[in-house]
Amino acid sequence: MSKAKTICARDLAALAGDRYEGVITDMDGTILDSMGMWEDIDRRFLEKRGKVCDTAYTSALKTMTLPQAARFTVERYGLQEEPEDIIDEWYRMAMASYGDAVILKPGAMELLKTWNRKEIPLMLCSMSPQLIVDTAVRQCGMEGLFRGLVYMETTGTGKDKPDPFLYASHLLGLSPERTLVLEDSVVAMKTAVAAGYPVCAVYDPSAEKDLQEIMETADFYLPDFS
Repeated sequence: MSKAKTICARDLAALAGDRYEGVITDMDGTILDSMGMWEDIDRRFLEKRGKVCDTAYTSALKTMTLPQAARFTVERYGLQEEPEDIIDEWYRMAMASYGDAVILKPGAMELLKTWNRKEIPLMLCSMSPQLIVDTAVRQCGMEGLFRGLVYMETTGTGKDKPDPFLYASHLLGLSPERTLVLEDSVVAMKTAVAAGYPVCAVYDPSAEKDLQEIMETADFYLPDFS
C-alpha cells in the first residue's frame, strides 16, 4: 500500500519551516537532470570493453561511492584493470559532461531560493567526488545556496549507510526527525528512513522501475518541481 503523499513544489517549500527546520538534498537525479549522463558514461565505458550495461548494474551504482563502484565493476565484469584507473577514466568522462550538459531540473532553483529566503538551512549531500560536485554547483549557479556540501570523500561510505545523512544533519545542528531529506534513489530513501529522517522522493526517469517501492518507502512524493 502506498505510504507517500504526493505534493507539489509549493507545498514542499512550506514543509520546511512549518514542520521541519532544515533540508538535505541529493544532487544527481534529484535536483540535477544528470542521471541520463551517468548512464551514458556507464554504457560507453562498458561498450569500449565489449560488455553490456544493464539496468541492474546502473541501479546498483546509484548509492555507491566511486571507489565502491569501481571495485563492483571489476568484480561484476571480470575486468583486468585497477579500480583507480577506472575511476580516473570516469572522472575524465564526467568532467567533460558536467562542463557542457548538466542542468538543474526545471523549478529546482526556485525551490532552493525559496528556502533560502525563508532562512531554511540546506545541505547538499552527494555521492559524487568533490571536484564533480563543485563543478556542478558552479555550472548551475548554486553557489551560496547551501550551508555545506557533503561529498563522496566526506564519510567514505555510500548511501546504503546512514553516515552521509548523519554528517549533513550534524553540520546543520539538527536531529534527523527535524531534517527533511530529498532523494531519487530508493536505496538511499530506505537508509534515511531507517535513520529517522522524513523523506521526500523526487521523481526521476532512471528510477521508474522502483516507483512502487519508492511510494511505499517515502513520506512524500514530488513528481516535478513545477
